[in-house]
Amino acid sequence: MNRLSSFGVRDWVHIMETLRKKVDRILFVECSPVTVAQLNMVTNFTGGGTVVSVQLPYYCEACHWDAEVTYPLPGKAVQAAQLPQMACKRCQRPMKFDDMPESYFAFAQKLAGPPVDATTQAFIRDFARAMDTAAGVKRMPAVADKARGVARRVRSEAQRFTARLPDWSRQVRARLEPGWRWLRERPRLAMASGAGLAVVLLVIVIAAATPPGVPADELALFYEHVAGERFADAEKLLARLQQDGLTDKLHEQLSQNVKDERQRVASAHRRQIEQLWQRKRYAELVGVAERAARVSPLDADSSFAVAESLRQLDKLGAAEPHYARFAEQKPRWDRRDGRLDDALFWRAQALIESGRIEDARRLLRMVAYEMPGTNFRRAALSRLRELAGK
Repeated sequence: MNRLSSFGVRDWVHIMETLRKKVDRILFVECSPVTVAQLNMVTNFTGGGTVVSVQLPYYCEACHWDAEVTYPLPGKAVQAAQLPQMACKRCQRPMKFDDMPESYFAFAQKLAGPPVDATTQAFIRDFARAMDTAAGVKRMPAVADKARGVARRVRSEAQRFTARLPDWSRQVRARLEPGWRWLRERPRLAMASGAGLAVVLLVIVIAAATPPGVPADELALFYEHVAGERFADAEKLLARLQQDGLTDKLHEQLSQNVKDERQRVASAHRRQIEQLWQRKRYAELVGVAERAARVSPLDADSSFAVAESLRQLDKLGAAEPHYARFAEQKPRWDRRDGRLDDALFWRAQALIESGRIEDARRLLRMVAYEMPGTNFRRAALSRLRELAGK
């Protein structure tokens, strides 16, 4: 992490609060100097996690070369004498630690914990080694190319995707399978000024802990479906995996992942529809509603906004089913909602245009005789007289 804006700090803290509820333990590895500065300034930056190692900034006064060195925290107290002695790679002269040890390691009193277990240490070591050795290899296995492509597609969608990680994903393997080592890209947290934070966990989850009986490619495809809001496809894939031997517990956890993400996306769509309705951006609203309907059925407020937007766009026939959906969710006795008579009257108009006269009469009678406070009573009676001879 090379830069973190004030907006980024806020988003980061929110992500950590969410993540803390979903995992047993959060570990911070190779924290950059920028991250260390936030550890010292923001009290809840780690979300209750433990800092395992940091990067130390060194500077050569002779040739002005700077470098960062990974340093495992020895404990809650770090003394200047404990810092490693570094020689400049350019001139071989001693480099100096480019900060004040007391202030740089102030966070350690609260955030440094006991050494991690051997299994996790082995995973961290192999993860770093796989990245370091992959640079000199001319050709990577085909499975790596496929997984990298999945990761790029998920990352390119620029969506905030927080996965509900199942139990097996926390049981990190001591050694990574050789075929998957080629996949490793060190986790990077990219932050542009106020642009938000994107955390890509997909490749890490696949590489670190593929559950028994679940092919890694299938798991990658599942998370790609969820990230792309293709929830029906994700559910179909889960059903097939269950037939192929996916355990009930894991099926339940992954299904909950789909449910949670579907609810989050549906909520975001509802907010967007409301904002577009207030701004009278009818065409955009209809487009958002079409995408929202593919995720989950529209609620009453969204249905009415879509119907009215279509009417404003001279598409009354297309508005009719949305008026109907709104009315179904608003019983006739709920007269506190002044939109109900609008929906009934304009739906009746659409039904007349489509030749469904009897259905239109029923709605117009409802408006004229059962809703005395309506502003559409005179118009409804007039339309009923026009339909008397039909």
